[in-house]
Amino acid sequence: MNAGGNNEYLLVVTAKSGTGAREMSAQQSIIVTVRDVNEPPVIPARSTFDVDENTTGVGTVAARDMDDRDDVTSYEITDGADRSRFSIGRSTGALVFNAAPNFESPADVSSSDPVNAAGNNEYLVVVTAKSGTGAREMSAQQSITVTVLDVNEPPVIPATSTFDVDENTTAVGTVVASDADDEDDLASYEITDGADRSRFSIGRTTGALVFNAAPNFESPADLASSDPVNAAGNNEYLVVVTAKSGTGAREMSAEQSITVTVRNVNEPPGRPAAPTLSANTSTSLTVAWTAPGNLGAPDITGYDLQYMETSEISFRNGPQNQTGTSASITGLEAGTEYQVQVRASNDEGDSRWSESLTASTQMADPVNLSLSLSDAQISENGGSATVTASLDRTSSASTTVTISATPVPPAVAADYSLSSNRVLTIAAGSLASIGTVTLTAVDNDIDGPDKTVTIRAAVTSDAEVSDPASLSLLIEDEDTRGVTVSASRLEIDEGETGTFAVVLDSQPTGVVRVRPLRESGDTDITPSGALIFTADNWDRPQTVRVTAAEDADAADDSAVISHRVGGADYASVTASSVAVTATDNDLASTGVTLSLTPMSVAEAAGATPVTVTASLSDGARTSDTEIRVSVGSGTASAGSDFAQVEEFVIRIAANSQSGTGEFSLLPTDDALYE
Repeated sequence: MNAGGNNEYLLVVTAKSGTGAREMSAQQSIIVTVRDVNEPPVIPARSTFDVDENTTGVGTVAARDMDDRDDVTSYEITDGADRSRFSIGRSTGALVFNAAPNFESPADVSSSDPVNAAGNNEYLVVVTAKSGTGAREMSAQQSITVTVLDVNEPPVIPATSTFDVDENTTAVGTVVASDADDEDDLASYEITDGADRSRFSIGRTTGALVFNAAPNFESPADLASSDPVNAAGNNEYLVVVTAKSGTGAREMSAEQSITVTVRNVNEPPGRPAAPTLSANTSTSLTVAWTAPGNLGAPDITGYDLQYMETSEISFRNGPQNQTGTSASITGLEAGTEYQVQVRASNDEGDSRWSESLTASTQMADPVNLSLSLSDAQISENGGSATVTASLDRTSSASTTVTISATPVPPAVAADYSLSSNRVLTIAAGSLASIGTVTLTAVDNDIDGPDKTVTIRAAVTSDAEVSDPASLSLLIEDEDTRGVTVSASRLEIDEGETGTFAVVLDSQPTGVVRVRPLRESGDTDITPSGALIFTADNWDRPQTVRVTAAEDADAADDSAVISHRVGGADYASVTASSVAVTATDNDLASTGVTLSLTPMSVAEAAGATPVTVTASLSDGARTSDTEIRVSVGSGTASAGSDFAQVEEFVIRIAANSQSGTGEFSLLPTDDALYE
């Protein structure tokens, strides 16, 4: 009996001998025992892998060992024409390209065993697998062919992502994209993003990138960007270009972020046009020019001038660093022709010199003399001004200047005086005069217009000296017409007289009347009559008397005294008013006396009107006084001897001493003797 699966195989062998009747046989039972031997690992028969280009993963080589005691221990690349291009996981058997292959640029080399041509995208490598350890280690190898397959690839834009361009130009550069797929052509370029995309254009088929308008380094227009991070105004412009290739289902695209850096270039100003002549004297030329074109360049900081006599061969420096567009060249010869040029400058250089202006100085001028006043305006109240003279350049001979003064109406000669010395002298070789001539104003008390005096000079000299222009001196009048009233308020007692003074502020040209008038208030207050002022007494105060008459009331009186001014040059002058208060000397009443009319009424008289008069005992009062009157019982009784009378009021008006009221008395007629 023998168990199955124990590697002991049982069989019976029969041996025969002889033939015919002599044939005989014998049997033998045989056990064949199979012994275990160490076997190498086995790599599956698959010897090819297909992989897409541009990837590195190839596949997994999976070996196994039939011996239960032996595990696969390692994988390694041991041969093959393209073995240097691969790596394999020592324990995993994962086979990979060291660098992703490119179908369009195959890198496989030729092989003689097995035979394989180079550059056909079939890469040959031999992988060896080992199993077991020590004396039981065994190995097996497999030749593997890795075929790289073509895939549709997007176009490629070169990694260059920056361009440097000079300011004031529009061309940036050409974006050159390519597609590795032979069947796909590059289709188009377009700008698809970037903070500054609006400032660029690109050739759809050429990839030529240009600024829409030439940039200016000094005035950068680039915007801030967050992706990539870039500050605004630093002359770095960001734009994203997208390239497309293939058509239909094979269309693919790629984009590239590009930074365009604008470089500064020196930009001197443009060349000015030839200057023009503005003015000339015997020693100077004043020229002007127009600022040249300077668009995009730094601001012009100044102008230089050069000049020479027409007969000379080289220029001399004129005014330099002029900030305006005109200048004067001085120190020139009289009656001489000159050439003048101008150039502009800025922080980045100088322009070319302009064309020349040809201009001449005037012939020599006479020496010019001028007058001046220490003050052009003086007060009539003792003000004075000193006259001096000067030359604009020295003279070879002395000069005598005689000063005169002429009044301009309405001024008259009496309004001023001229000093006894009226001559000024300028020595030869000097510019300023010596000597003193003074004009002094004469004061008056009349309010009149300011006066003007014309100052002239007569010149005597052996040299050619021009007569000076005349001067005007203003004498300012300091008088003002007006009436001064000594008081604004006046208090007097009833029955008395008070006073205040009135005087004029300036000398009148004729007779002036100032008439005090009661403008408002109580008629008990009366001012005195008109005041007469003349050129002789205008500055002496005159008295106004105000009288408060007696009256019967106890109230104080008040009035406003105004002043009517007229005559000569005072017709439009006004004067202030005086508020007058008269204190009353009467006492206000404190008692009332009643009287009746009639004093008696017959019993049979019927209803009779009776007038009641209420009188204040001590004079009028300043306000209304109400007297309440009631008719009561005496020897006669109300209700039985006469009809009841209602109470009534008598009103005494302010400033009055009495008032009346009336009631009706109806006696009762009876037969009694009383």
